[in-house]
Amino acid sequence: TGALNLAAAGGIGLAEAATIAANTLNQFNLDASEMSAVADTLAASANTSSTDVSGLGQSLGNVGTQAAQMGLSVEETVGILSAMGDQALTGAEAGTALKTVLLRLTAPTGEAKELMDELGISVYDANGQVLDAVGIIRELETGLGSLSVEQRNAAMATLFGAEAIAGANILLSEGSAGISGYITKVSE
Repeated sequence: TGALNLAAAGGIGLAEAATIAANTLNQFNLDASEMSAVADTLAASANTSSTDVSGLGQSLGNVGTQAAQMGLSVEETVGILSAMGDQALTGAEAGTALKTVLLRLTAPTGEAKELMDELGISVYDANGQVLDAVGIIRELETGLGSLSVEQRNAAMATLFGAEAIAGANILLSEGSAGISGYITKVSE
């Protein structure tokens, strides 16, 4: 039923809808009984943003496993991808950008690590667990908030590099409140 509803909502074939939903279940280690909930999340994204189900499938193919390993939920991940879609970052490119943002924030090296320490940006809580999506964006907002435009641009280039800067800029432009709104929309 979930795959049928997703196919109808996304205007795609049943086989493609079932593959996207099944892959998402596998990436986030969810039980098959959650197929309808995952399909609803993907359909809600397609209905409330500029992305579509096929594009979400491509995005999740590149970021789903990484997001799940960090502890992000399907709803958080799809909410962020919806925000990216509304700013013309879609498909595999959106997934790669988000994956790179997450990797650079959770395992910074060299100059990026020094900069995160200097700005007080940490995406881990006191127990060493990765913050939720909104918490991660709050950390960025707080750490980068007092910088001038020139300093912020330099910091963003150092933290995220060319491959992920577009995605990181979208996260910051939406802010924690905006991303929270997208997560709520895809969770309804």
